[in-house]
Amino acid sequence: PSGERSPVLPPDAAFALFTSGSTGKPRLALRSAASLIDEGQRYIDFHKLGSGSGIYGALPLQHAFGLGVTLPVALLSRARLDLTQRFVPRKVLAAIQTEQIDLLPIVPTMARLLLKVSPEQVRTTSSLHVLIGAGPVSSHLSEAMLSCFGVRPSRGYGSTETGAVFGADRQQAASAAAFDPLPGVELQLGPK
Repeated sequence: PSGERSPVLPPDAAFALFTSGSTGKPRLALRSAASLIDEGQRYIDFHKLGSGSGIYGALPLQHAFGLGVTLPVALLSRARLDLTQRFVPRKVLAAIQTEQIDLLPIVPTMARLLLKVSPEQVRTTSSLHVLIGAGPVSSHLSEAMLSCFGVRPSRGYGSTETGAVFGADRQQAASAAAFDPLPGVELQLGPK
């Protein structure tokens, strides 16, 4: 109808992603290019990635975690990025054993599927970081990943609107409640 105004987008909005809907109906979250770059740098600093690193991207890029942990990290650090169209546990396990993978970002469901396919110890490199985000990680799942892959997974926390803001490294991940702000994130508790 005439007289209606089009919605005004913030001047720094570069892209939109749907939220998961965990607090209600999924909605579009607007993000700036700068926020995506900042998120990528936080992952690089947290996992100490560089130009010789390899990232295996099995998460969909339309998912905030999948996007934030792959494209900006690879572009900023010049790491090698292997993207797969579809998560296939046997394919991921083969890549872990045959390629130099330093960062494997997955969600808890993917971790459980990897453990189901390979209940025995998997040959990995000492540089492998398994990062589990976008869902809770029980101590049982963490211990099972340690037993299978020889490395305890680190954890990431964030939102579609902010990207990753908290993390638990491999030592902290032994406790389900331990986490720290990622590099470059300031945390304030209580009233101003």
